Amino acid sequence: MIQRATGLLVTLAVTLLTPALVTGAQSVSSRSAVQEVKQRLTAIRRELVAIGKTTQDQEAVVVRAEARLLALETHHANRHSALAALHQNLSHLTITLQRLARRPPAAILTRPGTPIDMAHAMMLVRTLVSRVKIKSDTILDQLAEIENLRLAIARQRERFRRANVALDDQRARLEALILEKNKLWQQGSTARPETTKELVRSVDTLGDLLVALRNLRRARQTVSDRLVVLNRSGPVIAETKPIEPIGEPSSQGTVSASVAGSQGNHGEVPTFSSIKMRKGNLTFPTSGRLVTRFGEPDDLGVSAKGIALATRPGAGVVATYDGNVIYAGLFRGYGGIIIIEHGEGFHTLLAGLERIDVRTGHNVLAGEPVGAMGDAAIKNTDLRRLYVELRKNGKPLNPLAWLTAQRNVTQQ
Repeated sequence: MIQRATGLLVTLAVTLLTPALVTGAQSVSSRSAVQEVKQRLTAIRRELVAIGKTTQDQEAVVVRAEARLLALETHHANRHSALAALHQNLSHLTITLQRLARRPPAAILTRPGTPIDMAHAMMLVRTLVSRVKIKSDTILDQLAEIENLRLAIARQRERFRRANVALDDQRARLEALILEKNKLWQQGSTARPETTKELVRSVDTLGDLLVALRNLRRARQTVSDRLVVLNRSGPVIAETKPIEPIGEPSSQGTVSASVAGSQGNHGEVPTFSSIKMRKGNLTFPTSGRLVTRFGEPDDLGVSAKGIALATRPGAGVVATYDGNVIYAGLFRGYGGIIIIEHGEGFHTLLAGLERIDVRTGHNVLAGEPVGAMGDAAIKNTDLRRLYVELRKNGKPLNPLAWLTAQRNVTQQ
């Protein structure tokens, strides 16, 4: 499968790296405009990281509020069931006492039997009365507890509503920033990204896709180095430094596979620090419930090469660490996937997204929003499971050993 993909690499690399040389005719005002776009993109991306963190925290608040509400409603239902059982028990005791009350006291005293039998009968009556009193008091306590639970449920529903409103506000701000970022990308775009559908069709697994993409990048770098040599050996076209093209992002709300024609350094992003020094402190990509652990066998006995997180509808997904997006698009039955290269042979793979907000070739910061999960109201629940892989030189690693201890993620 990799051999089938290899034949595409040189052709794609040459196509992607054909340079658009900028001549001295380019105006200073044009360069200034592009610089302003890059500066604004830098500011937006930093704000996206901050809002992405706030949104993820708010999503966790909603998850906890929802879980607390469910627990309260379950306890409320159990108390109602227990109260119904108490009512039934009290009903039987009351019927017994009513039968005894219909007998005249003289009839009880003149009833055949020994004094001991009479004493036993009186003790039975007193016991029944005592049990009725205890059951009645218990029912009153249960009624008070149920009323307190009802009030607690009402308060929790209000907290849940407010948490959802706050989450909606954060998501609206996040989407507005993403739209502005996309417009800026489109405004400064001078490159025409080419699709990699043929490359994607030539491989069958995520591992094969990652290998093919790594080979493509190596081939592209080789062609780039040769073009630099040729350019240096030829005539000098201009002394002006070429303006770096700004790639065009995927349209929000859609998922499309592409490889950008440039590295896509959108905004001045610092050189990535070593990911090896951040083991145990990588950002969790989303809030949710851990449903699949690394190495856990599936129904066919195949060990999981990553982890899976069940999320709420529309949950945001962020980059786990600084890196460069080497693939963003659909793949087989995984839905939308994003592969981020972090350097030193490390790659993160995020699969199962409904929406992708970055494009191949773009640099991303740790915690920067890159997409969102699906809405269970209109999609099947499988789209609400984010699959996460971390690989070093193609070998799967346990993501939980690298991700930070996350209070926003619950265990299965």
